[in-house]
Amino acid sequence: MRDAAFLTNSLVTCAVRGDLGPACNSAGMIDRYVLGVDHLYQKPVYRNLKECNSSNNGEVLESLPSWCHAPFDPEGILSSLTAAVTCIIGLHFGHVLVQLEDHKGRLFHWIIFSVSLLVLGFFLAYIGIPLNKSLYTISYMLLTSASAGITFCALYLLVDVCGYRCLVSVLEWMGMHSLSIFVLVTSNLAVIAIQGFYRASPENNIDSANSLESSS
Repeated sequence: MRDAAFLTNSLVTCAVRGDLGPACNSAGMIDRYVLGVDHLYQKPVYRNLKECNSSNNGEVLESLPSWCHAPFDPEGILSSLTAAVTCIIGLHFGHVLVQLEDHKGRLFHWIIFSVSLLVLGFFLAYIGIPLNKSLYTISYMLLTSASAGITFCALYLLVDVCGYRCLVSVLEWMGMHSLSIFVLVTSNLAVIAIQGFYRASPENNIDSANSLESSS
């Protein structure tokens, strides 16, 4: 298997089949062969590991393992397939909402389905498929879907059955404007707006104050 070390190629030796580590996982291999290394994310999350993070300024040194230089896309081809399953699971929740009219039937179906996903996810994690967000493994997908389903059941019971709508009005507003919030966060417009509030000088803004507190 060949990975890109910026402008050069490095040979990565995989000792076993089915390796889920940063160097030899199948998700990265498929993306490199199909999409090419030039179209992958150049600063993957595994560079925060101790094996790849020996410099003070965060740069990847040449003396580190070759896979530390390899690009990796957490939203690649294989991980997108399992991520798409979560959309299908959400579609099933909506299908139950449309087809069943009584609260009891809806909650019973959702709870049974969510608990089944939870048990299956823990079982897969137990037998050797780890919970890994970067690879978006099946166990991770099942557990996150189950957690979302259980949370949805709790909110449905609280809001639609018991009628405590005022308690979640903020969440309702966020749900109605979720795309706008996503654009504001990913484009850094929200961060720029926060940095506009400062005391005495632009450097003394809310964002820098939070950064200092977290670093201390």
